[in-house]
Amino acid sequence: MRAKICWRALLLCSISMTSCVYADEQEAIHWLVVDSQPLFIVDNGSLAGGAIGILLLHLVQQMPEVQHVVEVSNNNRGFNDFLNGKLRCTGGLVKKTQRESLLHFSQPVLPFLPNGLAYSTSSSALIERHDHNGHFDVGALLMEPKLRIGVIAGRSNGELLDNLLGQAAMKPRLMAFTKTNDAEKLLHMVSLKRLDIAIVNPTEIGRIQKLGQLEDNLHFLPLMAQSNEQYLYFGCTKGEWGARHIARINDLLKNSPLLAEAAAIYAEYLPRRLVDLYRQRVETFLALNR
Repeated sequence: MRAKICWRALLLCSISMTSCVYADEQEAIHWLVVDSQPLFIVDNGSLAGGAIGILLLHLVQQMPEVQHVVEVSNNNRGFNDFLNGKLRCTGGLVKKTQRESLLHFSQPVLPFLPNGLAYSTSSSALIERHDHNGHFDVGALLMEPKLRIGVIAGRSNGELLDNLLGQAAMKPRLMAFTKTNDAEKLLHMVSLKRLDIAIVNPTEIGRIQKLGQLEDNLHFLPLMAQSNEQYLYFGCTKGEWGARHIARINDLLKNSPLLAEAAAIYAEYLPRRLVDLYRQRVETFLALNR
């Protein structure tokens, strides 16, 4: 089914990344895509699928009345477009208060598990020092002297981590990479002890684990306490244009089998010990959205 959706959408709308030309931006949707598995899978310059990618391809297929342009971008460049008021839409977003001033958000489309901390065996004692009978004090950990932390710039890591990482005292501790798919480099640096901690998504850990490339000395601590339930959304530029397209997106994504397929793709990339927890969340989510 996944291949069928992608193939039909690509034939129908010819959405190679920047080749589509349109006269009036009001009559088109310019989609920003981050090349980040499992949310988006990009192959030879074209959107080929992914958990959010198949939803976007479905939207393209179901909206032939408008032209579609899909452009691979990084987080920072994409949000600069929104800051500048350009008419854009994107998917795979975490909803944050700051973003709601720039974007209209869709209804939630995919449950996800929050980002967490990757660390090596050599840092285990440091991590355990901040575990108080199951309550993990991430704030105290991140303020440890001389701690070296790797992050992906422009990414939301959830309200808790975003607030902590935004503090002025944190800046000297951070090593920021600009590309979403640089998480593998961060993890390798943790394994080599060039970083103490990398803040990554569990799917990034799971993907490397699945490929058999996860170093034996790496561990992952998901920060579940950030929120009991977290979701990913589509978003379009704030204003009448964005509100109109979000209303259409909401209508077209009332499709439980498609949402279940998206969740199954996401689950394929999770660490094995988190798959059952995620599937329970998906079952609850789909039951509430029937």
